[in-house]
Amino acid sequence: MVAVLQAGGPGDGGFADVTDRAAAHERWSRGRRALDALPTDQRLLLRARFGELPAAALALIENADIIAIKRWGERVLDAKILEEVLDEPS
Repeated sequence: MVAVLQAGGPGDGGFADVTDRAAAHERWSRGRRALDALPTDQRLLLRARFGELPAAALALIENADIIAIKRWGERVLDAKILEEVLDEPS
């Protein structure tokens, strides 16, 4: 118990290391939650713009990486139909 309460320097296993690890874990957790929410946000945006989404579009969104989701977010502003957002140009 005494070792945990001692204020130590980085790397010595003291209180500062425990606090740093907890803070880093909290930052990681917040970032992970934000990333997990991106497909949900994308679905809401596309549904508001184009109505109910077909199953194929939902599957594509769920499996998309962050780069695709950002690209779609930019395309949705000018797209007239859903395919203009999700389809990749040839």
